[in-house]
Amino acid sequence: MEELRVMEFDIEKCQYIDDMPTPFCAIEVLDNERHDPDNFIIRYSNKAHNTLVGLTKEEVEDQPFWKMFQVMNASQTEIYRKTVKNNESRRMDRYNEQLGKFVRVVTYPLAPHICGSMIKVISDYQDNLMGCLNLKGFQLRAEQIMGKNPKQAYAFWYCDIKQFKYVNDNFGYAEGDYILKIIGEKLTSILGKDELMGRVAGDMFVLMVKFVSEDTSEQRFHAAVKSARDAYQERWSRHYDLELAGGVYVYRPGESERRSVSRYLDYANSARKQAKHVKGNCVEFFKKEMWEKEKRGVEISRHLKQAIEDGEIQPWLQPQYDYRHGKLIGAEVLARWVHPEYGNIYPDEFIHVLEESGQILELDAYIWECACQYIRKWQDAGYRMPLSINLSRKDVHGHELLEQLVELTNKYEIDRDLLHLEITESAYMNNPEELIKIVEKLTLVGFRVEMDDFGSGYSSLNMLKNVPVQTIKLDLRFIDDLEDNSKAGNIISSVVRMAHGLGMDVISEGVETRQQADFLKNLGCNLMQGYYFSKPLPIEEFEKKCMTRLDDIMKVPAPQMLNMDLIQEFLRANNNSSFIFN
Repeated sequence: MEELRVMEFDIEKCQYIDDMPTPFCAIEVLDNERHDPDNFIIRYSNKAHNTLVGLTKEEVEDQPFWKMFQVMNASQTEIYRKTVKNNESRRMDRYNEQLGKFVRVVTYPLAPHICGSMIKVISDYQDNLMGCLNLKGFQLRAEQIMGKNPKQAYAFWYCDIKQFKYVNDNFGYAEGDYILKIIGEKLTSILGKDELMGRVAGDMFVLMVKFVSEDTSEQRFHAAVKSARDAYQERWSRHYDLELAGGVYVYRPGESERRSVSRYLDYANSARKQAKHVKGNCVEFFKKEMWEKEKRGVEISRHLKQAIEDGEIQPWLQPQYDYRHGKLIGAEVLARWVHPEYGNIYPDEFIHVLEESGQILELDAYIWECACQYIRKWQDAGYRMPLSINLSRKDVHGHELLEQLVELTNKYEIDRDLLHLEITESAYMNNPEELIKIVEKLTLVGFRVEMDDFGSGYSSLNMLKNVPVQTIKLDLRFIDDLEDNSKAGNIISSVVRMAHGLGMDVISEGVETRQQADFLKNLGCNLMQGYYFSKPLPIEEFEKKCMTRLDDIMKVPAPQMLNMDLIQEFLRANNNSSFIFN
């Protein structure tokens, strides 16, 4: 009887679909009433099907179904049995653990006891680049696994690559894709049974792994990152140090909240955003206050446009002085926000939120226009008062920055050298060649460019000779414990001498005491800004306290001379630290 059944199935008739792109196989069901694995034999497999399962034709054909897929799936074999028994076509979507993919299995009768089966990967659940699960597929499979293992604790990871845009911009998208694939492979390599990895979008990955302890989770994370970094650096002699930020939410059985993989990933993503601000590879575990901060950030982001229209956000000015001559030389424009519900929202919070959402461009455009309005107003009153405005990284790398600034200065008919542009030092570190070109264009049309937060990075001194800025603003950390630290004094003096030698001005930010101001003056740094002189002020108060007629500019307290023996000690040629920058 068995021989008759095999003969009724003409394998020659299948040859025309050997090159068909859709995976196809023909399966013989030996006995309609049996459910054991040896009851289902693959009699034919086309090339696409062989590729799908990763085996040769000889390894697939005339073999029991279970030898091809080590994890026997009862529902799939049942669909084969019912197809031949009832002589009807059937369709089933399922996750195939052997392939690690969601597949759609369509079966239809070919002959007595023989059914054809087309197996197609469901693209809705797959990531096109990586071949792994996408977010939709990850969430669906995670729910299935958790349903099978109700007593198992799981850690949900949400990871991304720090400064990944730098890779695409400098090495190209093909190189970026290569790095993504390496990361995906190494993250997948740490997975065990009933654990998952998926790609959300871009450089963001999600994982669900069994939770043992926080230490174990951190160890697995760092092991995967090290493996990926080593693999990448073996391929290229050029150095790019892969760094990942990871957020983790731990699900424990018995949680009162209704199970939701989507919510767990949201929690893990909140923790990831905290990890982004820590240097190096970093893992942060979710805490409830992170979620509250996240919700507050969303509200801040949503409210920005209305806040600008309602006047909740106002430009404040912090004056800058020439301490040696006691003259006001300009001011930095800073944003202040009084929220109707949260009260005063400090820049450290809302600037970060708006940078994350991309809305920093909208805020900056508003502040820049206000600055131009003030300069125009003062020019009409006989003042030439420079104002410094901040440019975010998104501003600097935008395609229309130069046109936008030129249009603003033309609109208000102001001299461009009165609008000083502050670009943070870290922006130069990420992509110096591109930024140098941008700065050259800005200075060429008359803007004055300042390097903000100088000293917060590591390559500052090497960059000075190449970056065409007119002013550097010393990071306030240079000034910490200045009076008690001879090396700090040497650094300040050397940086000032170098900058002046290159034709640059130097402004020290964060000056809070008279002792600091006097100390800086005696080291050759006369331009200063900080709470010793004035906190940031609303425009009306700034005009009232800081601005008078040109022949009566506000004087600051006369400098107090410091111990000259101490100064000379800092500047002695035989003091080793004085040679650092010579």
